[in-house]
Amino acid sequence: MGEVVPLGVAAGLLAWCVVANVAAETAHGPGGQEIRQGLKHFAPGAKVWVLPPQWGDGGDNVMVIGRHRGRGPGRLTRMVVARVHLTDFRVQGVYRAAVHRELIRPWQTDPYWNWAEPFRQWESREEAEQIAAYWNAVRANTAGVSRPRRRGDLLGTIEVLGTATPETVHPWLELSSQVSWLVEKLFGNPADPAAAVGGLLRDQAEVEVIVGLLGPLRTLADELGCDRPNADYLGHRDWPGIAAAARRAYAVLTNRSVD
Repeated sequence: MGEVVPLGVAAGLLAWCVVANVAAETAHGPGGQEIRQGLKHFAPGAKVWVLPPQWGDGGDNVMVIGRHRGRGPGRLTRMVVARVHLTDFRVQGVYRAAVHRELIRPWQTDPYWNWAEPFRQWESREEAEQIAAYWNAVRANTAGVSRPRRRGDLLGTIEVLGTATPETVHPWLELSSQVSWLVEKLFGNPADPAAAVGGLLRDQAEVEVIVGLLGPLRTLADELGCDRPNADYLGHRDWPGIAAAARRAYAVLTNRSVD
């Protein structure tokens, strides 16, 4: 991680910002079956400046500034894009006044509701580098499938199941919804993880660990249902085995273990 350099130390430095490139191919539509070259407004490989998360969604959708693919050289545009369509996140200094103006310009959405305040900016180079590294890790973990955003949801759910304890699980997070989503919805009912290869899963090794998780989770759901309080799931005799299966699945899907 680079040293935190105060603004103004480098001549002409206006801000630090995350930058990325638009993916060469982006998946759209149901099941990610529609493949496009780049995005409608940005060419494949186009460099964009990426503002930090603004809306409390963890940055699933981000505000970016870049050259519009249909407006000629030098013309900047600003819009919201799904982060899943961006790659190679890194941090650069902002030196161009035109870019900086777009970064800090307030967003007025419509004549009835004006958001007059500027967008939140990166507080430091260190913050930007930390988030860029995290986004690159998420990108790596969700690559190689046609539904990367849904795979990210799957990874998040598995991580919760593998790490949840009465002390650490958030009060607003309902394990019942996580259990229901996995055993009844994500892979179909009855579940068929093998059919998800290419869409959510990469290969047979991933199928096997998901099957190993869904089996005991299905048994738990059949016994308790999918509408019980967190304490009922966490206190069940089978929960330690389910948590261990979730950690194994997470390790295979991400090539690392759950801390």
